[in-house]
Parts: sequence; C-alpha cells; structure tokens
Amino acid sequence: MTPKILVVDDEPGVRRSLAIMLRRDGYQVIEAGSVAEAVGRLKGETFNLVIGDLRMEPLNGVDLLTLARRYRPQCRVIIVTAFGSPEARAECLECGAVDFLEKPLDAGELQTRIQRLLAGDGR
Repeated sequence: MTPKILVVDDEPGVRRSLAIMLRRDGYQVIEAGSVAEAVGRLKGETFNLVIGDLRMEPLNGVDLLTLARRYRPQCRVIIVTAFGSPEARAECLECGAVDFLEKPLDAGELQTRIQRLLAGDGR
C-alpha cells in the first residue's frame, strides 16, 4: 500500500513544492494550509506521516504535534522550520516529533529520513 503523507504549511508555495517532490517519490500526499485543516483531515483519515511547519498562525507546529497525537497516536510527525533553535528543537521532540529539520530543506536528506521512518527505522 502506498504510504500517505499529510503536508501542513501555511505558505502555499512551500507546501506545494514539498507535495510535488513527495508525489514524485511515489507517496500519496494530502495538503493542508493550517493546523485546523490538518486536524480535520486527521480526524477522518489515516496517515503514515505528517510533515508540518513550526511557525503557522493561529495554531503552530507544536499545536499540530499535540493534536496529531490526540487523533492519530501512531502517526509520526516531522516538524520543519526556517526559524530553528535548540529550544524549539527540544520542545518539538519532547512533544513527540520524530524529527526536526530546518529550511531550506535538503531534498535528498528529507527523502532518506522519510524512507527510514516509513520502513520502521527512525535513525
């Protein structure tokens, strides 16, 4: 079965670019422009992975992590941000993120991490 990934980013260009790359890699991709939209999807659909931006308004990536854990506890979440800091990384990992990546994203690195996560090897 094709892995299903939810991409959550309030910047349409970033979201679409990531979705295009993931679709080219053979994944089924659903896009959400906000945490509220993502939660609506999480309530009704099962995803293998969520990739979400840290800085969104009014709810952010930490809110996304919390809500994803509530509605889909087994779903893994990767947080990406252009505003990384050791504190933000620690908070996201503590809240359940399986990875924390800084933008601009290295496509090859992201693809490798996703493959490992979906294969069950989180390293």
